Amino acid sequence: MFRISNHPYLSQCERHEVDQLIRESWAFESLKHQDVTVNRDHSTPNDPLDHQAIHILARDGDGRLVGYGRVSIAFTSDDLITTFAELGVGESDYPVAYISRLVVKPEARHQGIANLIHHARIDAAKGVGARTIYGWAVGSAPKSSLLRLGFKERSARKGFKTGYYETARTATLVMLSIAPQSEASSRAASGQ
Repeated sequence: MFRISNHPYLSQCERHEVDQLIRESWAFESLKHQDVTVNRDHSTPNDPLDHQAIHILARDGDGRLVGYGRVSIAFTSDDLITTFAELGVGESDYPVAYISRLVVKPEARHQGIANLIHHARIDAAKGVGARTIYGWAVGSAPKSSLLRLGFKERSARKGFKTGYYETARTATLVMLSIAPQSEASSRAASGQ
């Protein structure tokens, strides 16, 4: 059994846990696949998206962090940073969400944790009224899992680079249009 929780910010302890999980996950990928290179000197895991993000933590029954993902939100074009700007978001599209940094502890994979995090990110984006969710799916397995959830392909490029890793894998920009929750459906969902 896994416990999923949303956090508008991460404490210093949680930030350390997340950073360790990201490093461990990508180090595992680099040992398993030759097309992944890990930046072992990267010591600043925060980026501007962290301040616009809802952080999703997955913990096992013993409270150990086994998965992480985030969904960043832009409410206006003033909130845009480079990542959002490259998506080609129009003024009438706000608020928009951007999913990133999905990682699962290597020994906890294939247990549905990534899917739980995907659903939590979609729910968080819906909860703040996002109309569209964007994200880069790096590799075929992440792309397939997002397509199964209703995301559509927008474009693709060869290779992807972050502060943590670089890969020659194909990265596919995906998008999910979501209907804003009406007040009535929000009340029904909350049981009022």
